[in-house]
Amino acid sequence: MIYILCSIYNLSSWILVFTNQKSADDTSNFDSEFTHEVPKLTPIDRLFLMNLDQTEFEGFSFVNPEYVQEC
Repeated sequence: MIYILCSIYNLSSWILVFTNQKSADDTSNFDSEFTHEVPKLTPIDRLFLMNLDQTEFEGFSFVNPEYVQEC
């Protein structure tokens, strides 16, 4: 079950979508063309990230509980 925010004609509402997802790793809803590709990781340019304007996120307090920050 997934909640999706829909914005139609400047009206926003939440809709409930039911899926047959069996687990968090279930990829059966994705085309096999994509799921069989080898993942390509993009290196992070830390200097670029440090210089991004973060003012859009001021006051944003949510932290993903599954996020693991590398030291």
